[in-house]
Amino acid sequence: METTIRKIGNSEGAIIPGELNSKTGNKYQIVKINDTFVMTSVQDNSFTNWTA
Repeated sequence: METTIRKIGNSEGAIIPGELNSKTGNKYQIVKINDTFVMTSVQDNSFTNWTA
């Protein structure tokens, strides 16, 4: 699957193909390893501010 980096305002972005079933508003962590970008879904930790 391919996509193209595009200019979006002062930033750059890529269109995520619908076949990947991403949802608008989901958060992802992006890391660059050499010349490869890796996107990983960021899971909401519901217990971050939880107290007993």
